Amino acid sequence: MPISPLPRETVRLLGSPLVLSTPTAVVKELVDNAIDAHATFVEVLIAADTVNSIEVRDNGHGIQPSDFHSLGFRGCTSKLRNFEDIQTIGGTTLGFRGDALACAANVSTLEITTRTAGEPTAWKLYFSKKGSIATTGRVAGPVGTTVKVMDLFARIPVRKQVVLKDASKTLNSIRELLRSYAFARPHIRLSFKILNRPNASWSYSPGPHGNIKEAAIQVFGADLVSQCMKRSNKPSQLAPDAPNGELTGIANVPEKDIYTIDALLPKPHADLAKISKGAFFSVDFRHVSASKGTVQTLYSAFKARFKLTLACAHTSNTPKNPFLAVNINCPPESYDPNIEPSKDEVLFAYSHRLVKVFERFLEEVYPVTPTPSRSTEADVDMQLAARPSKQASEAIKPHEDSQIVSPEDTSVDSPRSHPVPDTNASVSSRVQGLLGTGSVESHQPASSPRMTVSDIQKVTQASQYQSPPSSGDQETSDRLALHGSGVPALMNDRDGPKSTGWKVDMASRNDGHDKGNMLSPLRENSNGEMRGHPADNFKHPMQVPTHLRPSMDLGCAR
Repeated sequence: MPISPLPRETVRLLGSPLVLSTPTAVVKELVDNAIDAHATFVEVLIAADTVNSIEVRDNGHGIQPSDFHSLGFRGCTSKLRNFEDIQTIGGTTLGFRGDALACAANVSTLEITTRTAGEPTAWKLYFSKKGSIATTGRVAGPVGTTVKVMDLFARIPVRKQVVLKDASKTLNSIRELLRSYAFARPHIRLSFKILNRPNASWSYSPGPHGNIKEAAIQVFGADLVSQCMKRSNKPSQLAPDAPNGELTGIANVPEKDIYTIDALLPKPHADLAKISKGAFFSVDFRHVSASKGTVQTLYSAFKARFKLTLACAHTSNTPKNPFLAVNINCPPESYDPNIEPSKDEVLFAYSHRLVKVFERFLEEVYPVTPTPSRSTEADVDMQLAARPSKQASEAIKPHEDSQIVSPEDTSVDSPRSHPVPDTNASVSSRVQGLLGTGSVESHQPASSPRMTVSDIQKVTQASQYQSPPSSGDQETSDRLALHGSGVPALMNDRDGPKSTGWKVDMASRNDGHDKGNMLSPLRENSNGEMRGHPADNFKHPMQVPTHLRPSMDLGCAR
């Protein structure tokens, strides 16, 4: 098929649904036109199915009769003369493409009633599908304009079927849209009515000096506003690119860097259950989406800062979509509003400057001064209590020479001891059961008490009582073996001299010299008394007299 131009009617039908894709988009375009006509009251009336009838009324200045013939054609507007103007009209007008009425004529039945202040009566205009005026007539009516769209998407059956199915969602979407206009233009009175459903109506009626706080009261109620505060950024915060990061007064800031912010924000200690209402942003009083582009970044910065503030207040819960209403006044020619057909996003030329200004604004509104909570202080105290003292650390610190000693190495003059291999693993495993340790070959925990000579004796005695000998040589196997890799060495007492650690091998003692062994278990004598070695009367191994020391290896005779 060769390339050929499409019929003009086909071109119009292909393009119109892109501009007016939903009933909500139709309402938005018509409300924008009403605000551009300097209306102070805008009323929306819509059928419950959202397609049979959509009507928007305003009390603006009306349309001059000389402009009637251009209303239904695309690219006809009174707000723009060339493409360069789009950079300057962002803060003065909401519409600029001249497509809304032409697209409405293409996809519906369009009817307009308008009157200017100089006309005695109003004009009613009926448009053809091509955008031309079909008929006109004089009617009674107030100054202003009423645009009525009927049988929406009649020529696009699939689109109409989808819209009918989503009618309930669409009505809620239109209501939310009008709420956004209430925050962006708080001085304009708004009304929303669903035909034949009087209980579903909504209205916003500001006082003579409507502001963002009044809008919040009427839209969400006094409970929300009681949890919020109104703030504006200070002149010193308007210079995002000051040298060395310093803040500069507004008098020294180039006009292109001046961003002013007016916001209604939650208080640092707000009731979180009352502020989950979402975000409302406007740029030069133009409603923009909080989920697109740079504005989404700003909202994310707010949520992060607010969450940090709540954390400092020891509050773990954070609302998913906390309330925030912000209007940003931007420098001239600093953004492009022609990004999407819906015109709910703008492209900032210096978005990083705006983000920096907004972050500084949030730092001023939510200063973070963390103070430790009670639980935090308790955790610190617990950690300090669990930390061993310096003396205790030295007492439990294993010496490099804490090994099994032989008789010739037990004197104080011998700085090192020599390891003796473990020859009785079965008895060593019994030590594990008696002492209740996880492994004989692992050091005791730092918090465990240190075993003394008396402790070793008691363990040995318990071993004998728990496993009495059944035959001649069983007594030898019942004796305890403490090796270099087993139970911790007998370390020096804190008050004694810091010399070599002591370890003994009781399993290899000489049975013929039991009573001569320094660490022999308690034995019952002929008088029924439990007797041990005389060395047991000494608290520290180093206090044992020299003539008693050679028997430290229980396998040696005295």
